Amino acid sequence: MLYKLIVLYMIKIAGIHLPNADISEHILGKGYTDSMTLQLTLSELTEIGLITSTKKHNRTYFDITSKDLSKEIFSRFCVGK
Repeated sequence: MLYKLIVLYMIKIAGIHLPNADISEHILGKGYTDSMTLQLTLSELTEIGLITSTKKHNRTYFDITSKDLSKEIFSRFCVGK
């Protein structure tokens, strides 16, 4: 779950569509996780509807889907557990 929160925070503070390369550079560069876990995390966040992915010019960009992200995170990760 920690990777999901880090990714959501990064996309939220960026305020724009964030490229997969930028997310990967930060997460992998800090040694938080490996590439496979990061891609799985991005896929899971997309599947549950917290982020969207858009492909442009052979790059994938991610954006937050909810304007009230804190409520969405609480309901998805805390209430269901």
